[in-house]
Amino acid sequence: MRKKTFPSQQFLPALLITLGLAATWSVPALINQAVPTATEDPASTLEVESATATATFTPPQDWRVQHQTAASGITLLDDDGSTIDVEVVSDVKDFDNSARRKAAELDRAGIALAYDGEPIETAKGLKGRSCYVFRASDQHGGECGFVEKDGEMVLVYNLAADPDNAPDIQPLIDSISIQKEA
Repeated sequence: MRKKTFPSQQFLPALLITLGLAATWSVPALINQAVPTATEDPASTLEVESATATATFTPPQDWRVQHQTAASGITLLDDDGSTIDVEVVSDVKDFDNSARRKAAELDRAGIALAYDGEPIETAKGLKGRSCYVFRASDQHGGECGFVEKDGEMVLVYNLAADPDNAPDIQPLIDSISIQKEA
């Protein structure tokens, strides 16, 4: 009878494969955490684009762009983990229905939205209404707002790490301007 010893012949290759698989996930994650992303200059403007328009806005000071996976939306990140998302929707024929559809989309993503009934009107001619958002999975929440002009709707929402001390998004909403494509 043959005596088995530990480790077997497959132990070392199995260990190397396991470590290699772990490294494919952990190394990029560690690099992402170690390399700081640039914060936005408060005088700079950012933009999100729809098929028919471009919405520009001034980001809050010391927030940085976390990611922009599509031209129509952008996520800003603060040092405490709070986020502000800005999204543009084009060809809006009925503002209320479009806002409801966007709210349903957020709900499917685990973000609850409730209107507070306050109207929004900016000096640049955008009109809409304010709301609150809350994500139960991490207890992040804050203000949000839907604004519209000439068939272009912009949604801004803040998921703050401390919902009671969430930053005011009204200055960002006030800075939004929409430029229709020719």
